[in-house]
Amino acid sequence: MYGALELIDEIEKNGALPSVIHIEDGPEMVLRGTCIGLQKTTYLPGRMVYEYPYTPESFPWFYDKAHWIEYLDMMVENRYNSLYLWNGHPFASLVKLDDYPYALEVDEETFKKNEEIFKFLTEEADKRGIWVIQMFYNILVSKPFAEKHGIKTQERSRPITPLIADYTQKSITAFIKKYPNVGFLVTLGEAMHTIDDDVKWFTETIIPGVKNGLEELGLTEEPPIVLRGHDTDAERVMEAALPIYKNLFTTFKYNGESLTTYEPRDAWEDIPKALSELGSVHVSNVHVLANLEPFRYGSPDFIQKSVKAMHNIQGANGLHLYPQASYWDWYFIQQIKQL
Repeated sequence: MYGALELIDEIEKNGALPSVIHIEDGPEMVLRGTCIGLQKTTYLPGRMVYEYPYTPESFPWFYDKAHWIEYLDMMVENRYNSLYLWNGHPFASLVKLDDYPYALEVDEETFKKNEEIFKFLTEEADKRGIWVIQMFYNILVSKPFAEKHGIKTQERSRPITPLIADYTQKSITAFIKKYPNVGFLVTLGEAMHTIDDDVKWFTETIIPGVKNGLEELGLTEEPPIVLRGHDTDAERVMEAALPIYKNLFTTFKYNGESLTTYEPRDAWEDIPKALSELGSVHVSNVHVLANLEPFRYGSPDFIQKSVKAMHNIQGANGLHLYPQASYWDWYFIQQIKQL
């Protein structure tokens, strides 16, 4: 029995079709997703990197229902089944907390708009068999929360404190209670104190936050949690996490922030391969593609070889695809194309 990629490999190896063929075709990559950045290339006044509340002023396109329908239908047509939304700390734009009511980063009118559009987006995606996966960075807290407690929103090598852990866990629980079909993409690196803290934060704050939300709803189906391997030891984190949460995925950049080879090697081969052997699905992240930005690049042969390398060399069974050049302004490029 051959899948599509296996049949191509057999033809390339032997120079001919096998004498007997039984084909069972279907996507090799079980998670196939695009990503959209609710982020900008410049900092907002008084804020740091990654800090972009969901507001009509910063992201007017986010509230465009007709365009979301067009985009989701495009995803279905191209057999994508996951949509990643990238943002540093989305919780303070989407949920209110009884214990930390002051943590909300948007006004009441904007909060209602955010509830409406996020509910609309996730329900429309669910109808099409698409998982919405919300990304966030760690450890990052809302600006009003930080000001209330006299701390920074984020800092390099931030230690875990009971206050920050409690706030984050309750934010995740509130989010899951509101959007139980939405998954998470978790970036542990960049602002954690140690790898031991990465393990502790993931297994004692993030996963319990998700499980608490499911328990309060009486649900047992776990939404996906994708652990990003960037700036952490994902093997150690996953080994501690898999015994307590099963619907886990890993992701790692395919070949850094460029698409220059269909034969990844050294760390770009070894790390993804190790993650793919942990007993969960590994997702290859084609990230930013800064080397292609000056060009309209599209070699089908090169792209096919690269995807085969993800699967055959790195062991990936998922794809997380950044748009070429337009990650920061994809909506406006789509509008220009229609002129």
